[in-house]
Amino acid sequence: MIRSSWFYGFVSLACLAAACKKPGGGPEENGTFTIHNLGVKFGSYNAGTGRAGDFIFQASQNKVFLEFGAVVGDGQGGIKELPTFEYRLDKDAWITAIASGTVTRFVYQSETQDYEFSVRSDEDPDWTVGYDHVKNPRVGMGDRVMPGDTLGNPGTWSATLVRFEIMINNYATGLSYCPFCCFLPESTLVYQNRVRLLVDQWEAFKGDTTIYDDHLWPWPGCRMESMVTY
Repeated sequence: MIRSSWFYGFVSLACLAAACKKPGGGPEENGTFTIHNLGVKFGSYNAGTGRAGDFIFQASQNKVFLEFGAVVGDGQGGIKELPTFEYRLDKDAWITAIASGTVTRFVYQSETQDYEFSVRSDEDPDWTVGYDHVKNPRVGMGDRVMPGDTLGNPGTWSATLVRFEIMINNYATGLSYCPFCCFLPESTLVYQNRVRLLVDQWEAFKGDTTIYDDHLWPWPGCRMESMVTY
């Protein structure tokens, strides 16, 4: 997995037992920053098309969705935990903004021939959403985005699959967070169930119920609520 230096700065050092939006909590828990969606379309698996929403099911892949805290190789013989939601998608999928804010970083990645950019919250500038591996971007530096705005297409992963990642960071705490720590309350259950369905259907497709350790997750799609960044 190739990342820019900015994304490399958010590799996990440890699991932190931080509460999500705990009353009276610190700056990461004040509730002014809100996530409205998860950036792509989820849906029920269709064996005829091999799709579940924007996700493409291919038996050659170990996971169609890499959860927050997923353990992967670091490319140097060791392992690391991902501070992102990472998806395997259809090449024609459209990426949408998950929260409001202003584009404060916009970088072309020559290694992967796609873009990585960050959107800082207007409500609470300590919060930033990172979007990695975006092609055909429809936004640029200084643009303001709103939840649901189209941002572009996912970046290339293989000849038949593309990938896309979202990451939620708080610079006051130095942590990356599970998206459900900051989710719009009235939509939280809807999106949690969509993640659960995707995980269940992927394991059924692969014939292996041990691919994800979801019985241990504090939130759907998250092996932990937050992780230390550096």
